[in-house]
Amino acid sequence: MRKRSNDRELTPKDLEELAEALRSARHRLPLTDDEIAALAGRARIREVLYGDVVIREGEEPKEFYFIMTGQLRSADLRGEEPRLLNYHAAKTFIGERALLIGERRSATVDAISDTKLAFWDKATIEWLLGLNRQVRPFFDELYYRRQIRSQAPFPASNGMKWWSSTTASAP
Repeated sequence: MRKRSNDRELTPKDLEELAEALRSARHRLPLTDDEIAALAGRARIREVLYGDVVIREGEEPKEFYFIMTGQLRSADLRGEEPRLLNYHAAKTFIGERALLIGERRSATVDAISDTKLAFWDKATIEWLLGLNRQVRPFFDELYYRRQIRSQAPFPASNGMKWWSSTTASAP
């Protein structure tokens, strides 16, 4: 049986895949190819299984992520019923906002498929901010887009609640 949330160092293949994914991301970081390669080289890999919680609402932030493959879902679990905020597909960042503003995590994020994540620590986001003045506005715009999307209603499927098959609401 595979261990849940398996962290590991980058392999040469991971490094190549990550650099290419960062270059072709939906919203590309305002970095040169050399800077993207340097960012990719600082990453670690986390492989998560369907249902694994990646980020827990209320936690202190330690890392930010780039989804290489798979899909994540974010939810606000503070109310009587969980509120779906967003789905996050491959080739996008997640979890950077709490590091940027120095606050606890504002949502729980779980995997809705087996997912391969690149992740970095707080020192890397600080390095990125110092590397290029356009990085902060990039992440601010990404957050703004997620905020807009989180306000849109998500239709239920077959009368099931969207959280019925997740572990995100588990203690």
